[in-house]
Amino acid sequence: MATGFPWRVAGVNLNFFAASMAAHYAGDENLANAPIPGLSTMITGMATSPDPTEAALGQFLQSLWTDLPPGDNTATITLK
Repeated sequence: MATGFPWRVAGVNLNFFAASMAAHYAGDENLANAPIPGLSTMITGMATSPDPTEAALGQFLQSLWTDLPPGDNTATITLK
């Protein structure tokens, strides 16, 4: 039995995954300013797909773009 995402799902969406991970690690991610045009529409479509594998990947990507308060890159550390 194979595990993981089938190439049909993973290969087509590799750029979406890379852009989402880069934004997530950079902080203060905003899907409206994504580097790939139409990324928000594509991720929403994937997350609502009837295919459970594609829906899981879409929901995972949505979670990477969800930035809860407090904002990133705002910490101040006072050193003595």
